[in-house]
Amino acid sequence: MLRSHGGGAPPPPVAEYGLVSIAPNTTYNNSLNRNFGWGFTVGASDIALTGLRVRIPSAITAAARLYRKSDAVMLAEKFIAVGAGAVSTWVEGELDAPVTLVAGTEYVVAIRAQTTIAQRDNPATTAVFSDAITLMAATSWLIVADTMPTSGWGANIMGLVDIVFTR
Repeated sequence: MLRSHGGGAPPPPVAEYGLVSIAPNTTYNNSLNRNFGWGFTVGASDIALTGLRVRIPSAITAAARLYRKSDAVMLAEKFIAVGAGAVSTWVEGELDAPVTLVAGTEYVVAIRAQTTIAQRDNPATTAVFSDAITLMAATSWLIVADTMPTSGWGANIMGLVDIVFTR
């Protein structure tokens, strides 16, 4: 006898985050027109980037971006509006189409705002990351130009931006 298991299509994959948790920070430094971000390597299996998210203490629209580190190519960009009621909470922006992040490849996730924002500067030791990625040794980066952040800035996480993905 065959048993039915509900039929239909399988459930969609569950969205996950690169930053599972990060301690609240107490350091705020005002920054104007800079790209801030952090680097990671995808683990043993490819993942599908489905969105980006930001957590900023300002009601603004910011550009969240993902770059491939090897050639600084921007693979995804999403403008995310953070309203007054969403300040200092995670706000997600879904991509129009998923982007495959290849196993073993290094990426930089970054945020850019055209106005002064208060950056979140969190020690990397306070963060918990998904087991699908590994934090890069040169953790956080910044750059004044409107390109991939390349200047190392210590073992901190700019807790401003994160990836949303499925396996």
